[in-house]
Amino acid sequence: GVGFKDGASVAVKIVSSFTERNPDGAASLMDEKNAFNSIGRDSMFDGYRMNRQSASLIPNFRSVYGEASMIVLNAADGPLTVDGVQSNSSVGCRQGCGAAADGFCHGTHPTLCQTAFLHPTTQVICYMDDSTTLNAMAKEAYLASITMGQLYEEINGLETNWSKSCMFST
Repeated sequence: GVGFKDGASVAVKIVSSFTERNPDGAASLMDEKNAFNSIGRDSMFDGYRMNRQSASLIPNFRSVYGEASMIVLNAADGPLTVDGVQSNSSVGCRQGCGAAADGFCHGTHPTLCQTAFLHPTTQVICYMDDSTTLNAMAKEAYLASITMGQLYEEINGLETNWSKSCMFST
């Protein structure tokens, strides 16, 4: 859904259509804690390298996220310091940064592909940091979401917020 008009609407329509066609099926919606600020930068670079068409973007992405960057909470106050030491960030990407969405999606794409490979009867839908697994069998949608949560942690350094995640069926 990223990169074209109404991308989020497409994801919503896919989930709605699925639940209408599969009344005994289920959708598992997942939330990753502080996803944009927590994703491992190595996983984002790996995602770019895995996609031949996107590999040429690595120098641009490296110019923004290749090194630790200062944390600024208020421009007037300058960089954040703790006990006189400047605080820097070496993980995640900044929401609002033009490269952030692209980097985040490239970084999580291998996780989504591996989840789909391990659960071939499950549809994996994702828009930015909102992930959904769909399956005509509720147990399979649930198991795919567990796998995805484990892979998000192993590959991307993300932690699933199970208290904000949910599963529903019609």
